[in-house]
Amino acid sequence: MSDDSLELGGIRRLYCSADPVPPQLYERVRFALDLADAEHELAMICAELGPALAVRGTEKTRTVTFESELITITITITAGDGGLSRFDGWLSPGGRLEVELRAAGHRRRIETDDDGRFVIEGIPPGQVQLAVSSAPNGTVTLPRTVVTQAIVL
Repeated sequence: MSDDSLELGGIRRLYCSADPVPPQLYERVRFALDLADAEHELAMICAELGPALAVRGTEKTRTVTFESELITITITITAGDGGLSRFDGWLSPGGRLEVELRAAGHRRRIETDDDGRFVIEGIPPGQVQLAVSSAPNGTVTLPRTVVTQAIVL
């Protein structure tokens, strides 16, 4: 090994011990880059309310609204037992569409009802995002998939 390689190796060990890479950084970067194709439209957070305590009990909820040119997505997030969350969502304009929950390590697809409403239960903590697209037998056709900004539960 050359002297340069030994020096650089020492510098690397110093940085790794003094300021190591956060354990979830690689997973978060892969999650952020994991888009099936470049034809998505990004729905940005335009409003966020919460967390708030429910009127009765200790349930915590927050509401997040995402907007894009094509659609508005509103979700109420309820933190449940065991750290799992529930999404109660509404799409505007309403209609039967496909919603995909993307979380590190898994994906789940559901179809909204005719009014654009959906429920997803048992969502583990971590970074998640939604992707909304036309459903096979849907009542609304989107020209491209709408993907929300990622949020952390």
